[in-house]
Amino acid sequence: DAPVNVILGRDFMTKVDYASRLENPLPMGDAYIEELSEYGGTYLEIYKCYAFINLVLAGQKIPGAATRLTDCIDLIATTGEAGQQYLVIATMRLQGRYEEAADLIDQRLANGTEVLEAATYVEIQRIAGRLDRAAELLNEQLKKQPKNPNLLLEKTHLLLATQDIDQAKEVLMTIIKTWQAADPDHRKYGEALKLAELMGLPNQDQATI
Repeated sequence: DAPVNVILGRDFMTKVDYASRLENPLPMGDAYIEELSEYGGTYLEIYKCYAFINLVLAGQKIPGAATRLTDCIDLIATTGEAGQQYLVIATMRLQGRYEEAADLIDQRLANGTEVLEAATYVEIQRIAGRLDRAAELLNEQLKKQPKNPNLLLEKTHLLLATQDIDQAKEVLMTIIKTWQAADPDHRKYGEALKLAELMGLPNQDQATI
């Protein structure tokens, strides 16, 4: 058997992260899980837990999610404190405890253990009502990834929250152009298109910068 850290270090989580961006992530996620069936036993079950936690952290609403997260507690405990906190943040998000989740994310950022996708922890800060903190974290990440559409979508939300409508429109048009070739089921692209419609922007076929 390969060590757990080797299994979890492969590109599987990148694939599951992509699946988490779809409106219906389970078929693709299940297909990726099948790729690991050769390991079987505990390793496969740990991978299933990490994959599901990732879906919840991405904001997916999946029936029975609370039970599935609870079922993962003992397995995730074997991966160490960072994994346990990952599960705790997912549970907090599922339960709408955004301020607590934001506090825990800040603790992890302070001690260098935060591994969430950057747009996710910015989003959690924003939903918790901590717009200044969300903007601070967002600006830090945009210096590293200035064209990341997930980060730019969070920037759009923050600009709308501060009533900077013109700049929000400009950023949103950039996102739409970037995601024009995205999977039709891409959840965040759909979110961007809905925002564009609400702001009276041209559809994706007409979008220009």
